[in-house]
Amino acid sequence: MAKVFAVLHLLTAALVGIGVFVGLPQRWWPVDAGAALVVLGSMVASYTVASASLDRATTMTCVMHLVMASALLAALISGGAFLMGVYGPLGQGGMVVFALVVALVIPYLVAVPALELAWLRKRSR
Repeated sequence: MAKVFAVLHLLTAALVGIGVFVGLPQRWWPVDAGAALVVLGSMVASYTVASASLDRATTMTCVMHLVMASALLAALISGGAFLMGVYGPLGQGGMVVFALVVALVIPYLVAVPALELAWLRKRSR
């Protein structure tokens, strides 16, 4: 199971890195800093979960992912609600884009860290 989580962390690092640093047309330091933290944290978590000796670092990385995902989801949902409320039917296009990003964030930055924390807790018993 450790190898699966290690690969999932590397996949998360690659997807976030490509999505933010290649896919976004403009740079904004809060987004870049958050993405860099997620990429570096995912790479560290991949190493630590594969080595099976640094459970505390893996746990801290998973918690960081959950906190950052919560902030990102709150921003995306409130931004989408703003677009729909202010622009009505015109805001639906933006809301669709936000919904797609939310659908991509949930598996990689919420589900995987939550499952990994449960697995780490079970393994430490």
